[in-house]
Amino acid sequence: MIIFLFAISIFLKVFIITLYFFHVLSLAGFIFVANPLSSIFLAWCFYYTKRDRLKSLFVLALDTFLPIVGFLCIFLFSLLRPLYRLLYRRNEIDVYDIPFGDENYEVYDHNKKIELQAKSLDLDEEIHEHLEILPFREILDGTNRDLKISAIDKLSRLESRESIKVLKEALLEDEYEVRYFANNALGKIEKRLLEKIETLSEEIRLQGELTQSLNSRGGLYLDIYMLDILDSEMGKLFLERALNDFLLSLSMDASQKEIFSKIVQTNLFLKEYQEVIQFSKDALKFELSSTQKCGILFYMAEAYYELGLYHELSESCKEIKNLNPKYEKINQVANWWANA
Repeated sequence: MIIFLFAISIFLKVFIITLYFFHVLSLAGFIFVANPLSSIFLAWCFYYTKRDRLKSLFVLALDTFLPIVGFLCIFLFSLLRPLYRLLYRRNEIDVYDIPFGDENYEVYDHNKKIELQAKSLDLDEEIHEHLEILPFREILDGTNRDLKISAIDKLSRLESRESIKVLKEALLEDEYEVRYFANNALGKIEKRLLEKIETLSEEIRLQGELTQSLNSRGGLYLDIYMLDILDSEMGKLFLERALNDFLLSLSMDASQKEIFSKIVQTNLFLKEYQEVIQFSKDALKFELSSTQKCGILFYMAEAYYELGLYHELSESCKEIKNLNPKYEKINQVANWWANA
C-alpha cells in the first residue's frame, strides 16, 4: 500500500509535467494549482512512508518553489543513492554512511558505537599483549619524569585491576606532572567504562529488556566495581545496579544457573550475607560443574564467617574440600575450617 501511494504520487507529478510541456496545461495553472497540489501529495506520501516531518517539509518546499527542477533533484538523489555510497567508501569505512529512508538514527548511532567499541577492544587487547611484560613499577620508582609520563600513558589504555593500582600509586608521586597525568589516565579509563555502560543501556532501551543484555550490563557494573576505580558511594551504587540487572534477568528466565554466582558475589560485596546464603542454596539445587559449585560454596562460607555461624562454615568447607578445588588458596582455607 505504501509503495503504491508513493508510485502514484510520482506518476501524478510526471503526468502534470507532461501536460505542461504539451501545452495542455497553462503556465499559471501549472505553477499555482497543479504543481502545488501534486507537491503536497508527494510530500504527504513521503511522510507517510518515512515518518520524517523535516524531510517531508523539505520535499514540499523544493518541489513547490522549484517546479520540475526540484522534483528531478529529489528523484535523481534517491535514484543515485547507491552510487554515492560506493564512491565514498574508503578502507571499509563508509563516509556517506548516514541514516536514510527507513533507517532510524538512534539505531544507526547505537550500532556505530558498538562498532567503534569493538575496534577499541581489539586494540586494547593487542596493546595489553605487548605491554603487560613492561616493568611499569620500576619506571615509576625511577627518577626519569618523561619515562614515567610515557608509562602512565600506556597504562591508561589498559583496563585491569593491576594497571589501575599502579596508576593510583602514581597519584602519590612528588612531582606534580606525574600526579596530573596519573589522575588524567584514571579519568580516561573511567570515561571509557561509563561509555560501555551507556551503550548497553541504549541497547536495552532500543531492543527491550533481554536477559543477555541485562546480564552483560550487570556484569560490566560488577567488573568496574572490582577494578577498584570508584569511591565507596559510587561503588555501592554500581553493585546495586548490577544486582538489579541480575535479579530482573533471573525473573525473566529462572533457569539461568550461571547468573546465581553473580548474584551471590554481588550480595557478598554489598554485605547482604543472608541473601548470599539464600541464593547460594538456590544455586546448589541446579546441576553445576565442580568449579561452579566450589565457587558458590566458598561465597556461602564467607557469609557464614561474617555472621559468626562457624558450624555451618565448617560444613561448607568440608563440601569444598570434597570437590578438590584447583585454587591453592581456597584449598588451604577449606582445609583449615573443615578441620576446625
